[in-house]
Amino acid sequence: MSNLRLLFILLIISNLGCNWINPIEDVPAFISIGQTAVNIEPGQLDIRNHSLKAIYTYRQEEPIPIGVLGNGSKIPLNDLKPLDLYFRGAIFENGSSSLIKEYPFWQTIQRPSLPQKGKIEYYDLTFEYYPDSVLAYPVNEGFEGQSLQLEAFGAQANPAVLIRTAFQQYQGGYGGFIQFDDGKINYQAQSTNVFSLPSSGSPVWLEIAYKTTLAFQLGLVAEKNGNVTVLNQNTLIPKDQWNVAFLNFTPLSSAYSGYNFRLWIGANGEGKQQELLIDRIRLIHFK
Repeated sequence: MSNLRLLFILLIISNLGCNWINPIEDVPAFISIGQTAVNIEPGQLDIRNHSLKAIYTYRQEEPIPIGVLGNGSKIPLNDLKPLDLYFRGAIFENGSSSLIKEYPFWQTIQRPSLPQKGKIEYYDLTFEYYPDSVLAYPVNEGFEGQSLQLEAFGAQANPAVLIRTAFQQYQGGYGGFIQFDDGKINYQAQSTNVFSLPSSGSPVWLEIAYKTTLAFQLGLVAEKNGNVTVLNQNTLIPKDQWNVAFLNFTPLSSAYSGYNFRLWIGANGEGKQQELLIDRIRLIHFK
């Protein structure tokens, strides 16, 4: 009997020893996202939801994110105390999937969190732009009005023409359509209005929705003392489905301090049957 008692005690000690060597790990809580959306304007959702590429998540107001959410990912929380979470939406800068950046014109979303061990908290997030009281839109072309905010730039041989279309648009009732062939080869346009831009490094971005069979360029026309310079900022490659590009014009506006600007678009169909569809063109900066 004493031998059985001794064996029993040794088994208990052995099990305790295993726990001392390999302690039971704490199970974290998790956070993830459910439904996401972006309001282009108050009450007007981006119905295709192509803008939002990732969500940077912060604990309270710490400067470094605790993780990046997207594509069904989740972030572990080992500290199970109640806290506030801050979510900031991110885009592909200049159309490149390798350049993910928080978009400066979307407001940060704050949500309370009550972490529970082993549980996943899901957050439905709709990102809003800052109000018009703090944002300026020197170019805002959705092709809904009869008058286009784009006009031909300079003399061109065999020019293609931009028209409004109600058949292929990104959102709303109308979009912009340009057809190229052997008689309509070149397209160059500038915004009808002239505007100034911040020169102190304050963010300046262009948003554009597009679907195209050919590459095309976007930039700025800089004007000063009668001199006009085309600043070609970005080339967007062919896309057979609608896409939204976010182009960072901050370096251009800062480098050309004191200039007046127009938006510039250019494309060359090289005599082939090509199509360029554009919509929701917005140049944005803080006032």
